[in-house]
Amino acid sequence: MFGEKLFDTKKKHTRQKEISVILMTLGVCAFTLLAGSKKNSPDMEFTPEFLLGLALVIAALLCDGVYGPYQNKICNQYNPSQYHLMLNMNFYELLCAVCICIVDGEFIDGVNFIKRNPDILPNLFYFMTTMGIGNVFIFALQTNFGALTVTQTTTVRKLISVVASVVMFGHPITALQWIAVIIVFASSELASRMCILLGIDNVKVDKVMMKSMSKSPTKDKKLK
Repeated sequence: MFGEKLFDTKKKHTRQKEISVILMTLGVCAFTLLAGSKKNSPDMEFTPEFLLGLALVIAALLCDGVYGPYQNKICNQYNPSQYHLMLNMNFYELLCAVCICIVDGEFIDGVNFIKRNPDILPNLFYFMTTMGIGNVFIFALQTNFGALTVTQTTTVRKLISVVASVVMFGHPITALQWIAVIIVFASSELASRMCILLGIDNVKVDKVMMKSMSKSPTKDKKLK
């Protein structure tokens, strides 16, 4: 959301949408931070490795908040297809990843590992296939609905994966974590009811959004 405000100052979100995003973010953070500590696990220490990992996570989140809205800007200016976006982003990701792996020596280690364990090739193929299919849907969302919808969808998907893992493998989950899960899944409805209780009017913002949607690249493509 902050990326959309950064690259598109005319972009307006309803108060309900903003509250929904805040609730979803708080729910995910609460679910992660309220996890019970594992038995026999050492207490968290602020070692240099921990701080480096935390910095990388924060940097990844900042990049995630920037490149999605920047893709919105590209879509508005040049009207690329979802496959065009997918091809270019994955190509440059591949280029950067290969260069980094060659520099630090992981590329050779990966090739040697596959040579020693050829049975992994079918699993790699399944992974690449499912990842490619998933990317098609993600970039379709990006092209037609924007970065914020993509972020909300992928956040809920990740939490569903975590909850499924908890149920399937019997990992412990606290009552507060279940409350956090409910907040995430019900964030839109909770935001709607909060707007009603607080008397927040979304009519003006909705009108602005309708005007911007009338000029969206998707509709322009249909008209052409």
